[in-house]
Amino acid sequence: MKVILLKMLFRLLTKGCIRLKKMVKIRLSSISVRQLVFIFAFLFSFFVIAENNHAQDVIPGNFYSKNNSSFYALGVDKKSRLLYLLKVEDDIPKIEKTFNDILVGEANGDKEIEGDKKTPEGIYYITSFIPGEKLPEVYGLGAFPLNYPNFYDKLLGKTGYGIWIHGKNQKDPGDNTTEGCVALENSGIKQLTSLNMINTPVVISKKLKFLGRDRYFSQRAFWMSFLNDFINAWQKNDADKFQSYLHTDFKNEQNQDYYQYIMEKKRLMELYPYRRINIDNIKVFVENDSEVVFDFNQLYCADNIISEGRKKIYLAKEFGDYKIVAEKFFPRGSLTMTEKLTEKFINDWKVAWESEDISRYSNFYGRSFRASGMDYNEWMKDKEEKFVRYEDIDIEVSDINLVDVGPKEITVQFKQRFRGDNYSDYGVKTLILSGCPGDFSIVSENWRAL
Repeated sequence: MKVILLKMLFRLLTKGCIRLKKMVKIRLSSISVRQLVFIFAFLFSFFVIAENNHAQDVIPGNFYSKNNSSFYALGVDKKSRLLYLLKVEDDIPKIEKTFNDILVGEANGDKEIEGDKKTPEGIYYITSFIPGEKLPEVYGLGAFPLNYPNFYDKLLGKTGYGIWIHGKNQKDPGDNTTEGCVALENSGIKQLTSLNMINTPVVISKKLKFLGRDRYFSQRAFWMSFLNDFINAWQKNDADKFQSYLHTDFKNEQNQDYYQYIMEKKRLMELYPYRRINIDNIKVFVENDSEVVFDFNQLYCADNIISEGRKKIYLAKEFGDYKIVAEKFFPRGSLTMTEKLTEKFINDWKVAWESEDISRYSNFYGRSFRASGMDYNEWMKDKEEKFVRYEDIDIEVSDINLVDVGPKEITVQFKQRFRGDNYSDYGVKTLILSGCPGDFSIVSENWRAL
């Protein structure tokens, strides 16, 4: 097939070059038709390669990520009737598959009320999968329900339900619209079901964005800076700057409005001025100019509380600038981030101990430290003498376990093997860490042999 196409292209180029020689009024006798064909073929190949390189440099501009393992996302372009399956790897979204000729709502525009036959525009998540045998034939091989209306939609007063991504009606291929869902060929549904799509983010937009690499990374830096600056203002008790990030139509899950939320935050800043806020696994989804969602893990620690969970922050424009218009926190029982930060502290402390640098080692201890009848100064003097005594120190740490976790204090146990020149021991070390994760200091230390 490729050989036939190439022969056809060669014949077309030959005819075109013969006509060109007849049309051009300057002398081309020194250039043969075959030479002209090869010149045009070379130029054609050059532009094809340039176009392919350009396509590879274009990145979907509605998806941003930082410190995430790979994950899938879907992008729906209502105007072009395209659905993109994206895989985000190394924090860069790449198109894995493009599904053509999708169906969207019969009516144009963003969904607002039940029965308006519009496909919503915004950021949603797949909640489950319903196989086709449990559904009417109109849904094809199955359906992925979306969480429409989402938290922000409800604040805007949007109504309706049952917005799904589903297959096409196999017995009525003439359907070219839906009542608000997104429909694609059943082969596409089959491909999506082979992946773990539960909780997959879905950006539905009138027109998705595709950006050059420089523009994409510039936008990524903007969004990450926005979130970090907001978190820093909160952590540092900068009430005025914190307030400047909020939309005047702000609402949270406790139904606090802008003024109630600000007053509550100011009260907590005054009552508990010390806090540490760690964020990780940041995802940003942009529905062009109307809606932005930050989706990230948050560890909040203060004098009165320590909590972990997933947070979603919704942004909308106010007077031309993006402002936080809604937030929702999803607490979880596990302390994954606390464990991760504690393990990092223990490993950094171990490396400082092995370095035999008393200045570096002492930075891991609080001034209120006491152990084995020694205070902070006595402990450091004892360690400094041991650092002189041992030429090499090697520490092995394993089975790190959080025994007790409370606001500003964590008790951690682990197995420790010490080797110093010709001496070695093995036992269980217990440390009491004061402060919040990411801001620890050791205030007590105990060891027992095994």
